[in-house]
Amino acid sequence: MATALRPLALLITDSGRADRPDALVVRQSYAATAVPARFVSAASAGSDFQVEAVDGFSVGDRVIATSRDGRCVTTDVTDIAAAGPGVIDVTHAPVDVDLPATSVLLSLGPAGRASTSRYDVVSGTLRSTDIGNGDAPNPLVSNLVNVKFQYGIDSDGDGALDTWVSATGAWSPANVLVAPRATLDRIKALRIGVIARAERIDPTRIRDFHWVLFDCELANKSACPGRLEGTIPATVGGAYRYRIMETVVPLRNALWNRAS
Repeated sequence: MATALRPLALLITDSGRADRPDALVVRQSYAATAVPARFVSAASAGSDFQVEAVDGFSVGDRVIATSRDGRCVTTDVTDIAAAGPGVIDVTHAPVDVDLPATSVLLSLGPAGRASTSRYDVVSGTLRSTDIGNGDAPNPLVSNLVNVKFQYGIDSDGDGALDTWVSATGAWSPANVLVAPRATLDRIKALRIGVIARAERIDPTRIRDFHWVLFDCELANKSACPGRLEGTIPATVGGAYRYRIMETVVPLRNALWNRAS
């Protein structure tokens, strides 16, 4: 995911077990505008990009140039200069890809910001890692027992989210990374489930803790899409208190609506 130049907003890595935390990679743009700029002429390998824009690009930005035939490349902007009415010349770190005049240029914002970040849990601590720049993990929150992620999928192609799936099988990282655009467009949302615990053991609690994530109102619980459950045993001298939290993050608000 750190080097993939495909239209992927996120990538889940399933832990393989309900009681083990998953990992998530998120890609986002910190640019002032997310509108791609069209090339005004072809750009041979090593040459500048001339694009139709008056702003939206700055020195130090990380940009992605992509063509309609699948050629794409990422690079960092080193200089910006006017090249005519409504046209700018974008100087960048050299690339070895020829791009036709039908290409477009998209900014991800300052190269030093974490546009591609990995979130995982190690020893009960949620960490973020800027994998785009190769930074060290940054601890965020402690006392997390479990974090699970699931894709919200439009399974029948009608434009509406209708099921939830773990990142396994057809939705494993290996398959998602090479999936065609039509398949990626079926990913509508991200579902997050978190189990956190108190810092200290409560000696008055002596029972095991049975948890459920992603439950539903169906009487047949096996029919609840993506439902997970497990048990955390009590420890000697008592047990921790736990809190379960869930949320859903749409990838784009418009994607919640059915196709017209």
